[in-house]
Amino acid sequence: MSTTYTYRIRNQMKRTCLELNTDEQNICEFHLDDNSFNEQPFDQKDIQHVKISVKMKNLICTLIACMALLSCETQSPSIPSILKENSRQLPEITKILFIGNSHTNRNDIPSTIQMMAALAGDSTYSHNETQPGYTLANHSVREATLKTIDSLEWDFVILQEQGGTQAIPNFMIDTAVYKYADILIDAIKRNNSHTKIILYMTHAYEEGVLSFNDTTWAKNEPLVSTYRGMQDRIRENNIAMAEWFNVEVSPAGVMWKIFTDSYPEVNLFNSDEIHPLPNGSYLLACAIYSSIYTKSPVGKFIPANVNKEEGVAMQNLVYQSLFKGKPDWKTY
Repeated sequence: MSTTYTYRIRNQMKRTCLELNTDEQNICEFHLDDNSFNEQPFDQKDIQHVKISVKMKNLICTLIACMALLSCETQSPSIPSILKENSRQLPEITKILFIGNSHTNRNDIPSTIQMMAALAGDSTYSHNETQPGYTLANHSVREATLKTIDSLEWDFVILQEQGGTQAIPNFMIDTAVYKYADILIDAIKRNNSHTKIILYMTHAYEEGVLSFNDTTWAKNEPLVSTYRGMQDRIRENNIAMAEWFNVEVSPAGVMWKIFTDSYPEVNLFNSDEIHPLPNGSYLLACAIYSSIYTKSPVGKFIPANVNKEEGVAMQNLVYQSLFKGKPDWKTY
């Protein structure tokens, strides 16, 4: 079996054992040692019987893992491409935790979302756990992040993986991303099982991975050495991850792609070719706002440092794609 799925098999096996109300340790990690025979003497037939029993338990363990993986691969819930408008039952005050890096806090996307919600009559409390260059792996062992997860019963947690990490090949994503996403998602669900988790799909970089001078990666994988190729990989990885963990995804990065195709004269990139200008951040905020509240961004708050005409165009574009499927972001 391919090592690509080693972590996912083991993790799904654990969850399957729990779902079957089975002692995972006894089924999946039964070991034979000398102490097993200290209670009373066994004859050779007894010992052989125990050895056969161990082999059977190990076989059951393997079968559970394979069945669980096949079940997940074939029955993972599909991520809808169209949002149903006003379909959320929102609390009196919506509590949102953002976990990520500069792609979240640049130009203060959370505050922009809070202002957009206020114009729709929705009260919001939000908190950021963002550090420059951070990955989900970094956050999974960061004490401040884990303490904040436990500090409130969050209604929504927005998880943002590092931009470059979102574009890594499938054979690497298992141990580089899923392992740590699982730690964070488990922590979130332990704190409040009703928390909605949304993956923030970021935008690709202007020159793909060459924007941060990774010439080796670009040489080995020419696909991600361009903006479009990198964005396609980010989209595919986020959809697969959302389906695997049964969480939601906000396709903010694809909104960026649609916008730049529709308005090629408008620049969204900072001079570093990685981070957004204020108008780029606003476009991303519109997408995340709609994903959280299932409300149209049209007519909502536009920051003073964003051209109003561009802001209105962004609102309409996000609404058409996320709520009408024009175009379908999952295939764009």
